[in-house]
Order: sequence, then structure tokens, then C-alpha cells
Amino acid sequence: RAGRYDQAIRYLTRVVELSPGSMKAQYQLAVAYQRSGNAEKIEGRNAGPRDSPECPLCRAAQWQARCS
Repeated sequence: RAGRYDQAIRYLTRVVELSPGSMKAQYQLAVAYQRSGNAEKIEGRNAGPRDSPECPLCRAAQWQARCS
């Protein structure tokens, strides 16, 4: 069902907590935040500086680049 971003964010947040190494889940969470109009919340999820292996969004971007 399209547009259920709040539900997706709750679910994906839990997935990322349980599997922090899952780049796919991190990427999907970032997409859900962006599509829900809450892209600014993505920044708060960074665990390290940009281009850092600890940064979930950097790892998600790397995952996307490999799978594109």
C-alpha cells in the first residue's frame, strides 16, 4: 500500500536496530524518510561523519551504487 511511510519507518527502524549492518534496510529507511517528507530526520541517523563506514546513509549509498 502506497503512502504508509510512518509504518514503514517504524518497521525499518527496528530492522536497522536488530541488523545494523544491513545496508539494504538502512537505504530503505532513508528512502521512507525522504518520501514521507522528513528527509531532515535522515541526518540524525548518521553515526559518523560523511563518507565514513560508520555512516548508515553512506553505507546505504554504497549499497545502492553497487546494485544500480
